[in-house]
Amino acid sequence: MAAGLVLGLRPDVPGLVLGVALWGIHMALTQGVLAALVIDTCPPALRGTALGPFGLMTAGALLAGSTAAGWLWDAVSPTAAWLAVAAVAGTAFAGFAVLSRPTT
Repeated sequence: MAAGLVLGLRPDVPGLVLGVALWGIHMALTQGVLAALVIDTCPPALRGTALGPFGLMTAGALLAGSTAAGWLWDAVSPTAAWLAVAAVAGTAFAGFAVLSRPTT
């Protein structure tokens, strides 16, 4: 979310450097964890097999998101594309925060 905001609101070289750094940090902190979560939650005999559907779903989501962002970039503006990225990430974060509350 922060990377999308920085890249959308700071269209200069320092903004680009900061946005890409934030994006890289996010990817480094989440991608390995997600793959480990998939592996840890499936039966031991299917651990390698489980990564195939995980990769397929990840690639499909990236394709859909990149297509939408590319359309926004061309049809509206680069700022609109990055702000949409931030909005989707913020919505996902809010949904996760609500759904992950412990129930008592």
